[in-house]
Amino acid sequence: YDLDHPFPEEGNRQLVSRITKWHFAPTEQSKRNLLNEQIPSELITVTGNTVVDAVYLGRKLISEKSGLKNQLEPYGIQLKQNDKVVLITAHRRENFGEGIQNICNAVEHLANKHPDLHFIWPVHLNPAVHDVVHNKFKDHPQIHLVKPLDYPSLLAVIDRSTFILTDSGGLQEESPSFNKPVLILRDTTERPEVVEVGGGVLVGTNQQKIIEEAEKLLTDQQHYEKMAHVENPFGDGQAAQRILDQIAKSYELV
Repeated sequence: YDLDHPFPEEGNRQLVSRITKWHFAPTEQSKRNLLNEQIPSELITVTGNTVVDAVYLGRKLISEKSGLKNQLEPYGIQLKQNDKVVLITAHRRENFGEGIQNICNAVEHLANKHPDLHFIWPVHLNPAVHDVVHNKFKDHPQIHLVKPLDYPSLLAVIDRSTFILTDSGGLQEESPSFNKPVLILRDTTERPEVVEVGGGVLVGTNQQKIIEEAEKLLTDQQHYEKMAHVENPFGDGQAAQRILDQIAKSYELV
């Protein structure tokens, strides 16, 4: 209910909810939010999240075609077998300025402390992000700045990563599908389920907190396993079928 976090998505969500016939909620928490907004229960169906469908389908198609690892070659990413990898994305408006600088400082500290740790950073094209990140890391051998990734390549990097650093909403949903812990570079999240089940931690843009939580994942195997192997709160990959079934039922097509 905070129109500034995330902006403008939360405003768009509330606007669309006022004119919507069917509400396909990804989680029970999402359904409760809609009920609190006086949406009638009979118009809401909990389906799971279609992002999980996309992850499962994408992995299947990529595996059949060429394998996940081959998706990284066009981006010039060369990694040794024992290298640890962190996928990082940062693009939110509320993190511009001091926030993105703090994130960069935390990444620099972690890379310098761990010579086998490599960051793959698809850099957002907004100059408020792009210029800061490239000025900081253009020559750093462990921080690979790449153009925004297509979806198969993104899945490949998630699969190869030890954990994820992100302020993206989508990656908070995709990470549990790969059993990857996610450190969320925001103070609030509209995906609270991943935090509630223990698969994610809100670290904001607090440099020290980013470092502390990353170090725990890098050095405490028990903590890592606990975060990595949570039940996916976003569903089982059958959301689209449930949506189709409900629409067909509404029109008495089944």
